[in-house]
Amino acid sequence: MYSHASLNTPPLLQSTMHCILFYKYHPLTDDKNLLETYRKATEDLCIALNLNGRILIGLSKNGEGINGTLAGSKNDLDAYVDCMLGKDCCSDIAQKRDAVNTFRQTSKLFFDGLNVPELLLDSPNDFKWSSYSNNDNDDDQWFPDLNIKIVKEIISTGGVLSNISTSETSVGYLTPREWHEEIKSLVEKKQSKRNASDDDDDDVDTVLIDVRNHKECQIGSFAPGISLDPNTKTFAQFPKWVKDHAGTDEASPSNDSTANPNTAAAPLSLNNKRILMYCTGGVRCEKASAFVRQMVPQNKGIYHLKGGIHKYLEEFGSNNESQFVGKNFVFDRRGALNANDCGKECDNSGKSATAIIGKCMYCKNPHDTFSPENICTVCREPVLCCNKCKLDLGEKQLCSGPEFHCEEHFHLASCYFTNLNGFSVDDLNKQLEALNAHLDPLLALKKKGKQRRKSIRKQINKVEALRKNLLENGPSYRSCLAATVCRHCGSSSCDKKCWGFHGGNKAQLNKLTTGSNANNDCTDLFKSKKRMRTPSNQRPSKVQKREKDLSEIQALQLHQTPSQHRASTGLKCPPPVIRKLSSSVKGRWCGQTLRQVLTAEFGLKHERIEQLLAAGLIQVNNETQQRSDRLLQNGDNISRIVHWHEPPVSVPSTITVTKHRVSELFGEGSSAESFIYVIDKPATIPIYPAGPFYANSLLSMVEAQECLPPKSLIPCHRLDRCTSGVLLCTNTSSAASLVQRHLK
Repeated sequence: MYSHASLNTPPLLQSTMHCILFYKYHPLTDDKNLLETYRKATEDLCIALNLNGRILIGLSKNGEGINGTLAGSKNDLDAYVDCMLGKDCCSDIAQKRDAVNTFRQTSKLFFDGLNVPELLLDSPNDFKWSSYSNNDNDDDQWFPDLNIKIVKEIISTGGVLSNISTSETSVGYLTPREWHEEIKSLVEKKQSKRNASDDDDDDVDTVLIDVRNHKECQIGSFAPGISLDPNTKTFAQFPKWVKDHAGTDEASPSNDSTANPNTAAAPLSLNNKRILMYCTGGVRCEKASAFVRQMVPQNKGIYHLKGGIHKYLEEFGSNNESQFVGKNFVFDRRGALNANDCGKECDNSGKSATAIIGKCMYCKNPHDTFSPENICTVCREPVLCCNKCKLDLGEKQLCSGPEFHCEEHFHLASCYFTNLNGFSVDDLNKQLEALNAHLDPLLALKKKGKQRRKSIRKQINKVEALRKNLLENGPSYRSCLAATVCRHCGSSSCDKKCWGFHGGNKAQLNKLTTGSNANNDCTDLFKSKKRMRTPSNQRPSKVQKREKDLSEIQALQLHQTPSQHRASTGLKCPPPVIRKLSSSVKGRWCGQTLRQVLTAEFGLKHERIEQLLAAGLIQVNNETQQRSDRLLQNGDNISRIVHWHEPPVSVPSTITVTKHRVSELFGEGSSAESFIYVIDKPATIPIYPAGPFYANSLLSMVEAQECLPPKSLIPCHRLDRCTSGVLLCTNTSSAASLVQRHLK
């Protein structure tokens, strides 16, 4: 077993690279400026100790803490560990001793100011160690740089688990020895039932859950065939998996044809079960187990492996009775560790000393090594692909290099490619046909299929654009196409060492800036990473709606001054008009009948719906409907023709408005045609057309009074309908932004 206290590094291994994993949930602060003091002190300490890696510091009073992975020499890591344990630094180098002392003083003052105990780890066992010889080769560095940052969560869940406090973690620990006995007993119990030809596992009330992501489960797990893989891409998806299975009463194996072959066909109900959970280093299980306790109150105990797989393998990795099979996935350049590599020197040969449970995505032969360049061309998830299949793909595909597809996107393997340069018009036609065939089933899905539809439509547009240019300009158009760039770093001359899915391309950027082709490559890098997005008011859907609204205003004469259509009572009463009200089908409406939507969403009774249908006053996609049982699908548009009566409003015959040139007020480089309109808003009308109000809205009346085009004024702030006061409007979006900045 490799521990901080017992390891003595021989002189021959002074070039050995060591790595530590550690975390602790601990009260901090939700003041980012205040927490920056602690972050900067941590960064200065790591720089002084020549450490690289990642440390996340949680921005929370009582829900986060610290989570880190650092790499460096044994002596430098010893100094950091001693510092985080509250011990004196024993380094022979004065500069490093001073750095540790400075950090300790800053840390003590910081936590004294917060009035909480100082963040110190409890024991040397809270650090997980591993190492191998790097031979002073820069290409063997595990991390491209040092990155210490403040985050909302030290293990991201999209905020779903941010409400779990530190008092709810550190509960339900099993030591590696206790875990070993639990898994051994579970395997024996399952095996005895199988030997007895009893397929009913209901009386085996223990559920073993791998909290890690699917790619991690693919290459190693405890008790394959028994351990449950939630099949997540990120930890943020795990809470949903728990909610889906917290109250299920019946067991049902997954129907997903792309499911992980190592995923057990085990009961999906967590209710009234004894639940065992594990992850890489333990940080995910802390919050995951607390969340499961909340969602599954009826349970027979919820436990997780203290220190995670890494700590277990430190004790049992070289033991023939080890219950972990395969490799332990790690988030650095190594990619994964063999079962007997945790906690001691490993040979860095990439050869597994244990059984291989991973399989090549293409030939299904045993393979458990992720390569940074082997990523899904759709979603950039790593893909298991052996060298033989990689060569075969390069020969079969017409791209400049092989492109891979993960399990989720394997059905797109014949039609979705990032690099289209080598495909003919006939090939592109076949791709379009296949992509549209995959898109059709997604149209009937609700919100769940939105992102998948977006990805396929984006690819269809890309293929159609290339096909059109090839038909118009011929093969010579290919010379105008941009060079293929790396999916990770964006460089057209990437050496495949840009760290891939392990994150970070700073090292690659440093190489580019010092190389002979620095200017071109760096320009490509930044251009490829810069995302250009059309302003919202210029997007096709917004432009189309604006044109439709303007056409309706003109046709129905809704552009009216406050003095028009005034009754003898002084109220403004616009004449009734015939309007066509439309709504796009929402995701939650897909698959429902027209009657169900009109009843639930628009409050129409069944009898009234039938009357409107008979009169031809309800349309779908501009076609009159006779039946109310029509099924709605994504992309449909529902319309209703109505006799529109606006409520009368009390408003002055002239609304007070003053006009000011923006450049004269702020002295900034605004257009000479940019103006601010200061409007005295009455308390009886809304600003925008809304609800039953259209002609009787403030902007509509002011635009008509001031002889401005309809929909030309932009409010700089809001006022409710029942509120009177001063409203600032401009006639250009740039002027509105300028005013809003000054208002803040």
